[in-house]
Amino acid sequence: LVRVVELAEQLHQESRYIEAAKGLLALETRSFIEKEFIRAKEVGDIERMIHREIRLLMEFKYGLDFTEREEIQESLTKTENRRERFVDLLGEEHVSLDFRLERINNLRSYDSFAKAAGFTKLFSRNKIKQNMLLWTNTMIPTSLTLCREERQLNENLVLDTLVDDTIKQGVKKIIDEAKQKVKIFKAEAKANFKNILEYTGEIMCEDPDSAAKQLLQRGVDAFNNGDDDLISEMYMQMIKQLKNPTGRSQMTAPILDITQTYTDTFESSRSLCTPYGNALALLAMMVSTIPLGTTLNSYDPDSDEVTFEDRVVFWILGNLRTTQTKKYLTAIHNVKYGGGINKEIPDPVNLRAQFADTVSRYSVGSNIDLDDGPTADKVDLYLLPPKEITFEELLLEN
Repeated sequence: LVRVVELAEQLHQESRYIEAAKGLLALETRSFIEKEFIRAKEVGDIERMIHREIRLLMEFKYGLDFTEREEIQESLTKTENRRERFVDLLGEEHVSLDFRLERINNLRSYDSFAKAAGFTKLFSRNKIKQNMLLWTNTMIPTSLTLCREERQLNENLVLDTLVDDTIKQGVKKIIDEAKQKVKIFKAEAKANFKNILEYTGEIMCEDPDSAAKQLLQRGVDAFNNGDDDLISEMYMQMIKQLKNPTGRSQMTAPILDITQTYTDTFESSRSLCTPYGNALALLAMMVSTIPLGTTLNSYDPDSDEVTFEDRVVFWILGNLRTTQTKKYLTAIHNVKYGGGINKEIPDPVNLRAQFADTVSRYSVGSNIDLDDGPTADKVDLYLLPPKEITFEELLLEN
């Protein structure tokens, strides 16, 4: 458009099309990209539509600077800038520097979490509550989150208030089935956390890679079964193990001063890496394999909804101490928009080793950050009249 308008001015040409082009170029960047996104959706150019959606999400929802990010360098200033974006969305009381993952609606209460540990001294119970969402090298007493059935059971359905015995028996059966599902969910959650401790090296394990593979298989199964509750539980556990409590040894912990750079890398052998580095690697495997949810949330400029995916992405941007931060976001997008996940779990050793080479599947032109318009083979699509088609229909067609 810029070249067309410049050439028209040089030739002193005017038309309604030239005026329309000038009007588009006068738009603010966000509005211009939104129009590109809408038009790509209309013509069925899925690759470009995803490219533009990622740009909108990263820059205008998460506040990631697209002009200065050869590598993401975490700093208080940049974290504060991202924080301001979410203050606009949610209001000051709902936002902190890590975007308050503890505000997700299915998080277990601290009291409920500590109570699951059974009879303990008051000091021990308080410590369990304090470290619920912080790193620990011991097993969790129960899940960090509540599955749908447990949330329903907590809505105080009391059998004694029911008079009809037939209804009461029917309700009791439903409640018993719900309790069984809660029991299974909690068992899965504890098994998952054990896998995390085994792979990161917090507890002894003869085959840590097998533990990682079990975890990844659990996540893939959860996705295939439409189990968002288990997916969010798994990611919450992983984030818990990347958050540092008071007193953790610096031999196994990231540097906490946000002005310093944490240099631990997970590119080396698992056995040579700290538990934190191994936790980074396990998170890398997860985002490369397990979507952050079973619903594909398309960009909506008029929506102020904050999804679990938003919270995890924001946490990654503000808290990970690794030079590979950008790769996590790329992996999330590759899995989210990939039209399906691997039926067979990749080998954890290879997945870990290859993560640093992760590239976007949805770059248009030469670079995901620089847009030079639709690819040559798709240009003709944009010369056709607009058609009405939904985002979901486009995905089904492809």
